[in-house]
Amino acid sequence: MPIIATRGGGSAKAFGFTAAGIPLFTSPSIFILAGGAGGTTMAGGGAGGFRVLSNQTIPSSPVSITIGTGGPGATSGNNSSVGLIGGTISSTGGGTGNGTPGGSGGGGDTPTQGGGSGNSGGYSPSEGNPGGAASQQPGARGAGGGGGGAGSPGGNAGGGGSPGGPGGSGSSVTPYFGASPQPFYGPQNGLYGGGGGGQNQGNSPNGPGSPGPGGGGSGGAGPSGSPGSPGEAGTGGGGGGRNNTGGAGRVMILIPSSYVPTVEVSPGTNTLTPTPAGAVATFTVTGTLGRK
Repeated sequence: MPIIATRGGGSAKAFGFTAAGIPLFTSPSIFILAGGAGGTTMAGGGAGGFRVLSNQTIPSSPVSITIGTGGPGATSGNNSSVGLIGGTISSTGGGTGNGTPGGSGGGGDTPTQGGGSGNSGGYSPSEGNPGGAASQQPGARGAGGGGGGAGSPGGNAGGGGSPGGPGGSGSSVTPYFGASPQPFYGPQNGLYGGGGGGQNQGNSPNGPGSPGPGGGGSGGAGPSGSPGSPGEAGTGGGGGGRNNTGGAGRVMILIPSSYVPTVEVSPGTNTLTPTPAGAVATFTVTGTLGRK
């Protein structure tokens, strides 16, 4: 579970104003989730970077929010970002297979290949975990490693026809935005950033690597078995092995109740949902948060 990071406590911004006197409000929590990586032929894709930051100053001018798309097969995910007064804050797209680093790393694809490292952004707390290693077995008995997740590393593949490596688990944002279910949480009830499972080259029913909880895709069992599955949309989940696509990321911003009547989100596919603490602005596509 990521720990909330803090910024800007002693600056003029912490009191709600820039040097020019432009009013701001402070968001208690901002969640930035990057796009998950696509799986490769064998390995699961790593989840998009997962970050929660506290006490960030929000400008009165429109805030630009970029949602990282998930990577197609054998491609890393894309970064998500939020432009603030103090600069842009970002999370890093997941790493694809072949041991590629990322927000969370991709699984190993070829025999004995290790998984990619996580936390490519170098953040503290870490935005993700490494992927798992591939099997030592080549060819029809080989299997790929699982992609890393926000909450745990991807699993190593077994040998001799064993399953592909499982995807690492995601992490929950419910400590920061409220207990689930919430309409803005989507399919995983606040759990995001699961890694993709690795593929097993055999056709055993136990061959596919399991999906990482939090939107990761399952691995395939090939070449004529299960095709696996993509990362779930809006969860930053890694795609499963057998070249499945990663899931897009998201951004959520907690808005204090006194400011809710003054803000709006665009485009209309993004939402502003009332909560006991105020409202949550949820972005699943690139857009803006601005004053009415």
